[in-house]
Amino acid sequence: MIREFTYKGEIFRTNYHGAPGHEEVFIMHMIDGEEFGEMSIDRMTEENDTDAPIEQICIDLCEKLIPEREIQVADPSAGFQWRDVKPAYQVHDGKQETTMKEKTGLPCTVTGIYLAHHDRQHKQPHEVKMVKGHKFPICNQCEDGGPSYELVKEDPNLIR
Repeated sequence: MIREFTYKGEIFRTNYHGAPGHEEVFIMHMIDGEEFGEMSIDRMTEENDTDAPIEQICIDLCEKLIPEREIQVADPSAGFQWRDVKPAYQVHDGKQETTMKEKTGLPCTVTGIYLAHHDRQHKQPHEVKMVKGHKFPICNQCEDGGPSYELVKEDPNLIR
């Protein structure tokens, strides 16, 4: 699931997926809609409190990211708060379904082959090979942030 939250007066985006307590969690510091700085944890392989709610994991990651990136927070006393922004997609069991759409500029969460759907019909849908962690490419001809990407085939052995 991709959601946004505020912490210490700053906006962050989180991307997390997997079974509760065993998620892979990424947070990104957002400035004017752009990502600046990222921190992550794989709750299956890295030491953490698997009973902690996702909100606490996000706070813990912020507490590491803020000093590492020397972020000058707007309000040091402000707590955690989810932003009222519709989630881009949800993943309940840690595996993406083929109907899920990924967005331009966000990190790929599953290595594989994706179908790129452009918004202005200026280009037919086409396949794109993506490696986990790499950002989905933009299209300068698309409006509304570029194409969306639909996972066609998961392939963890794919080399770009």
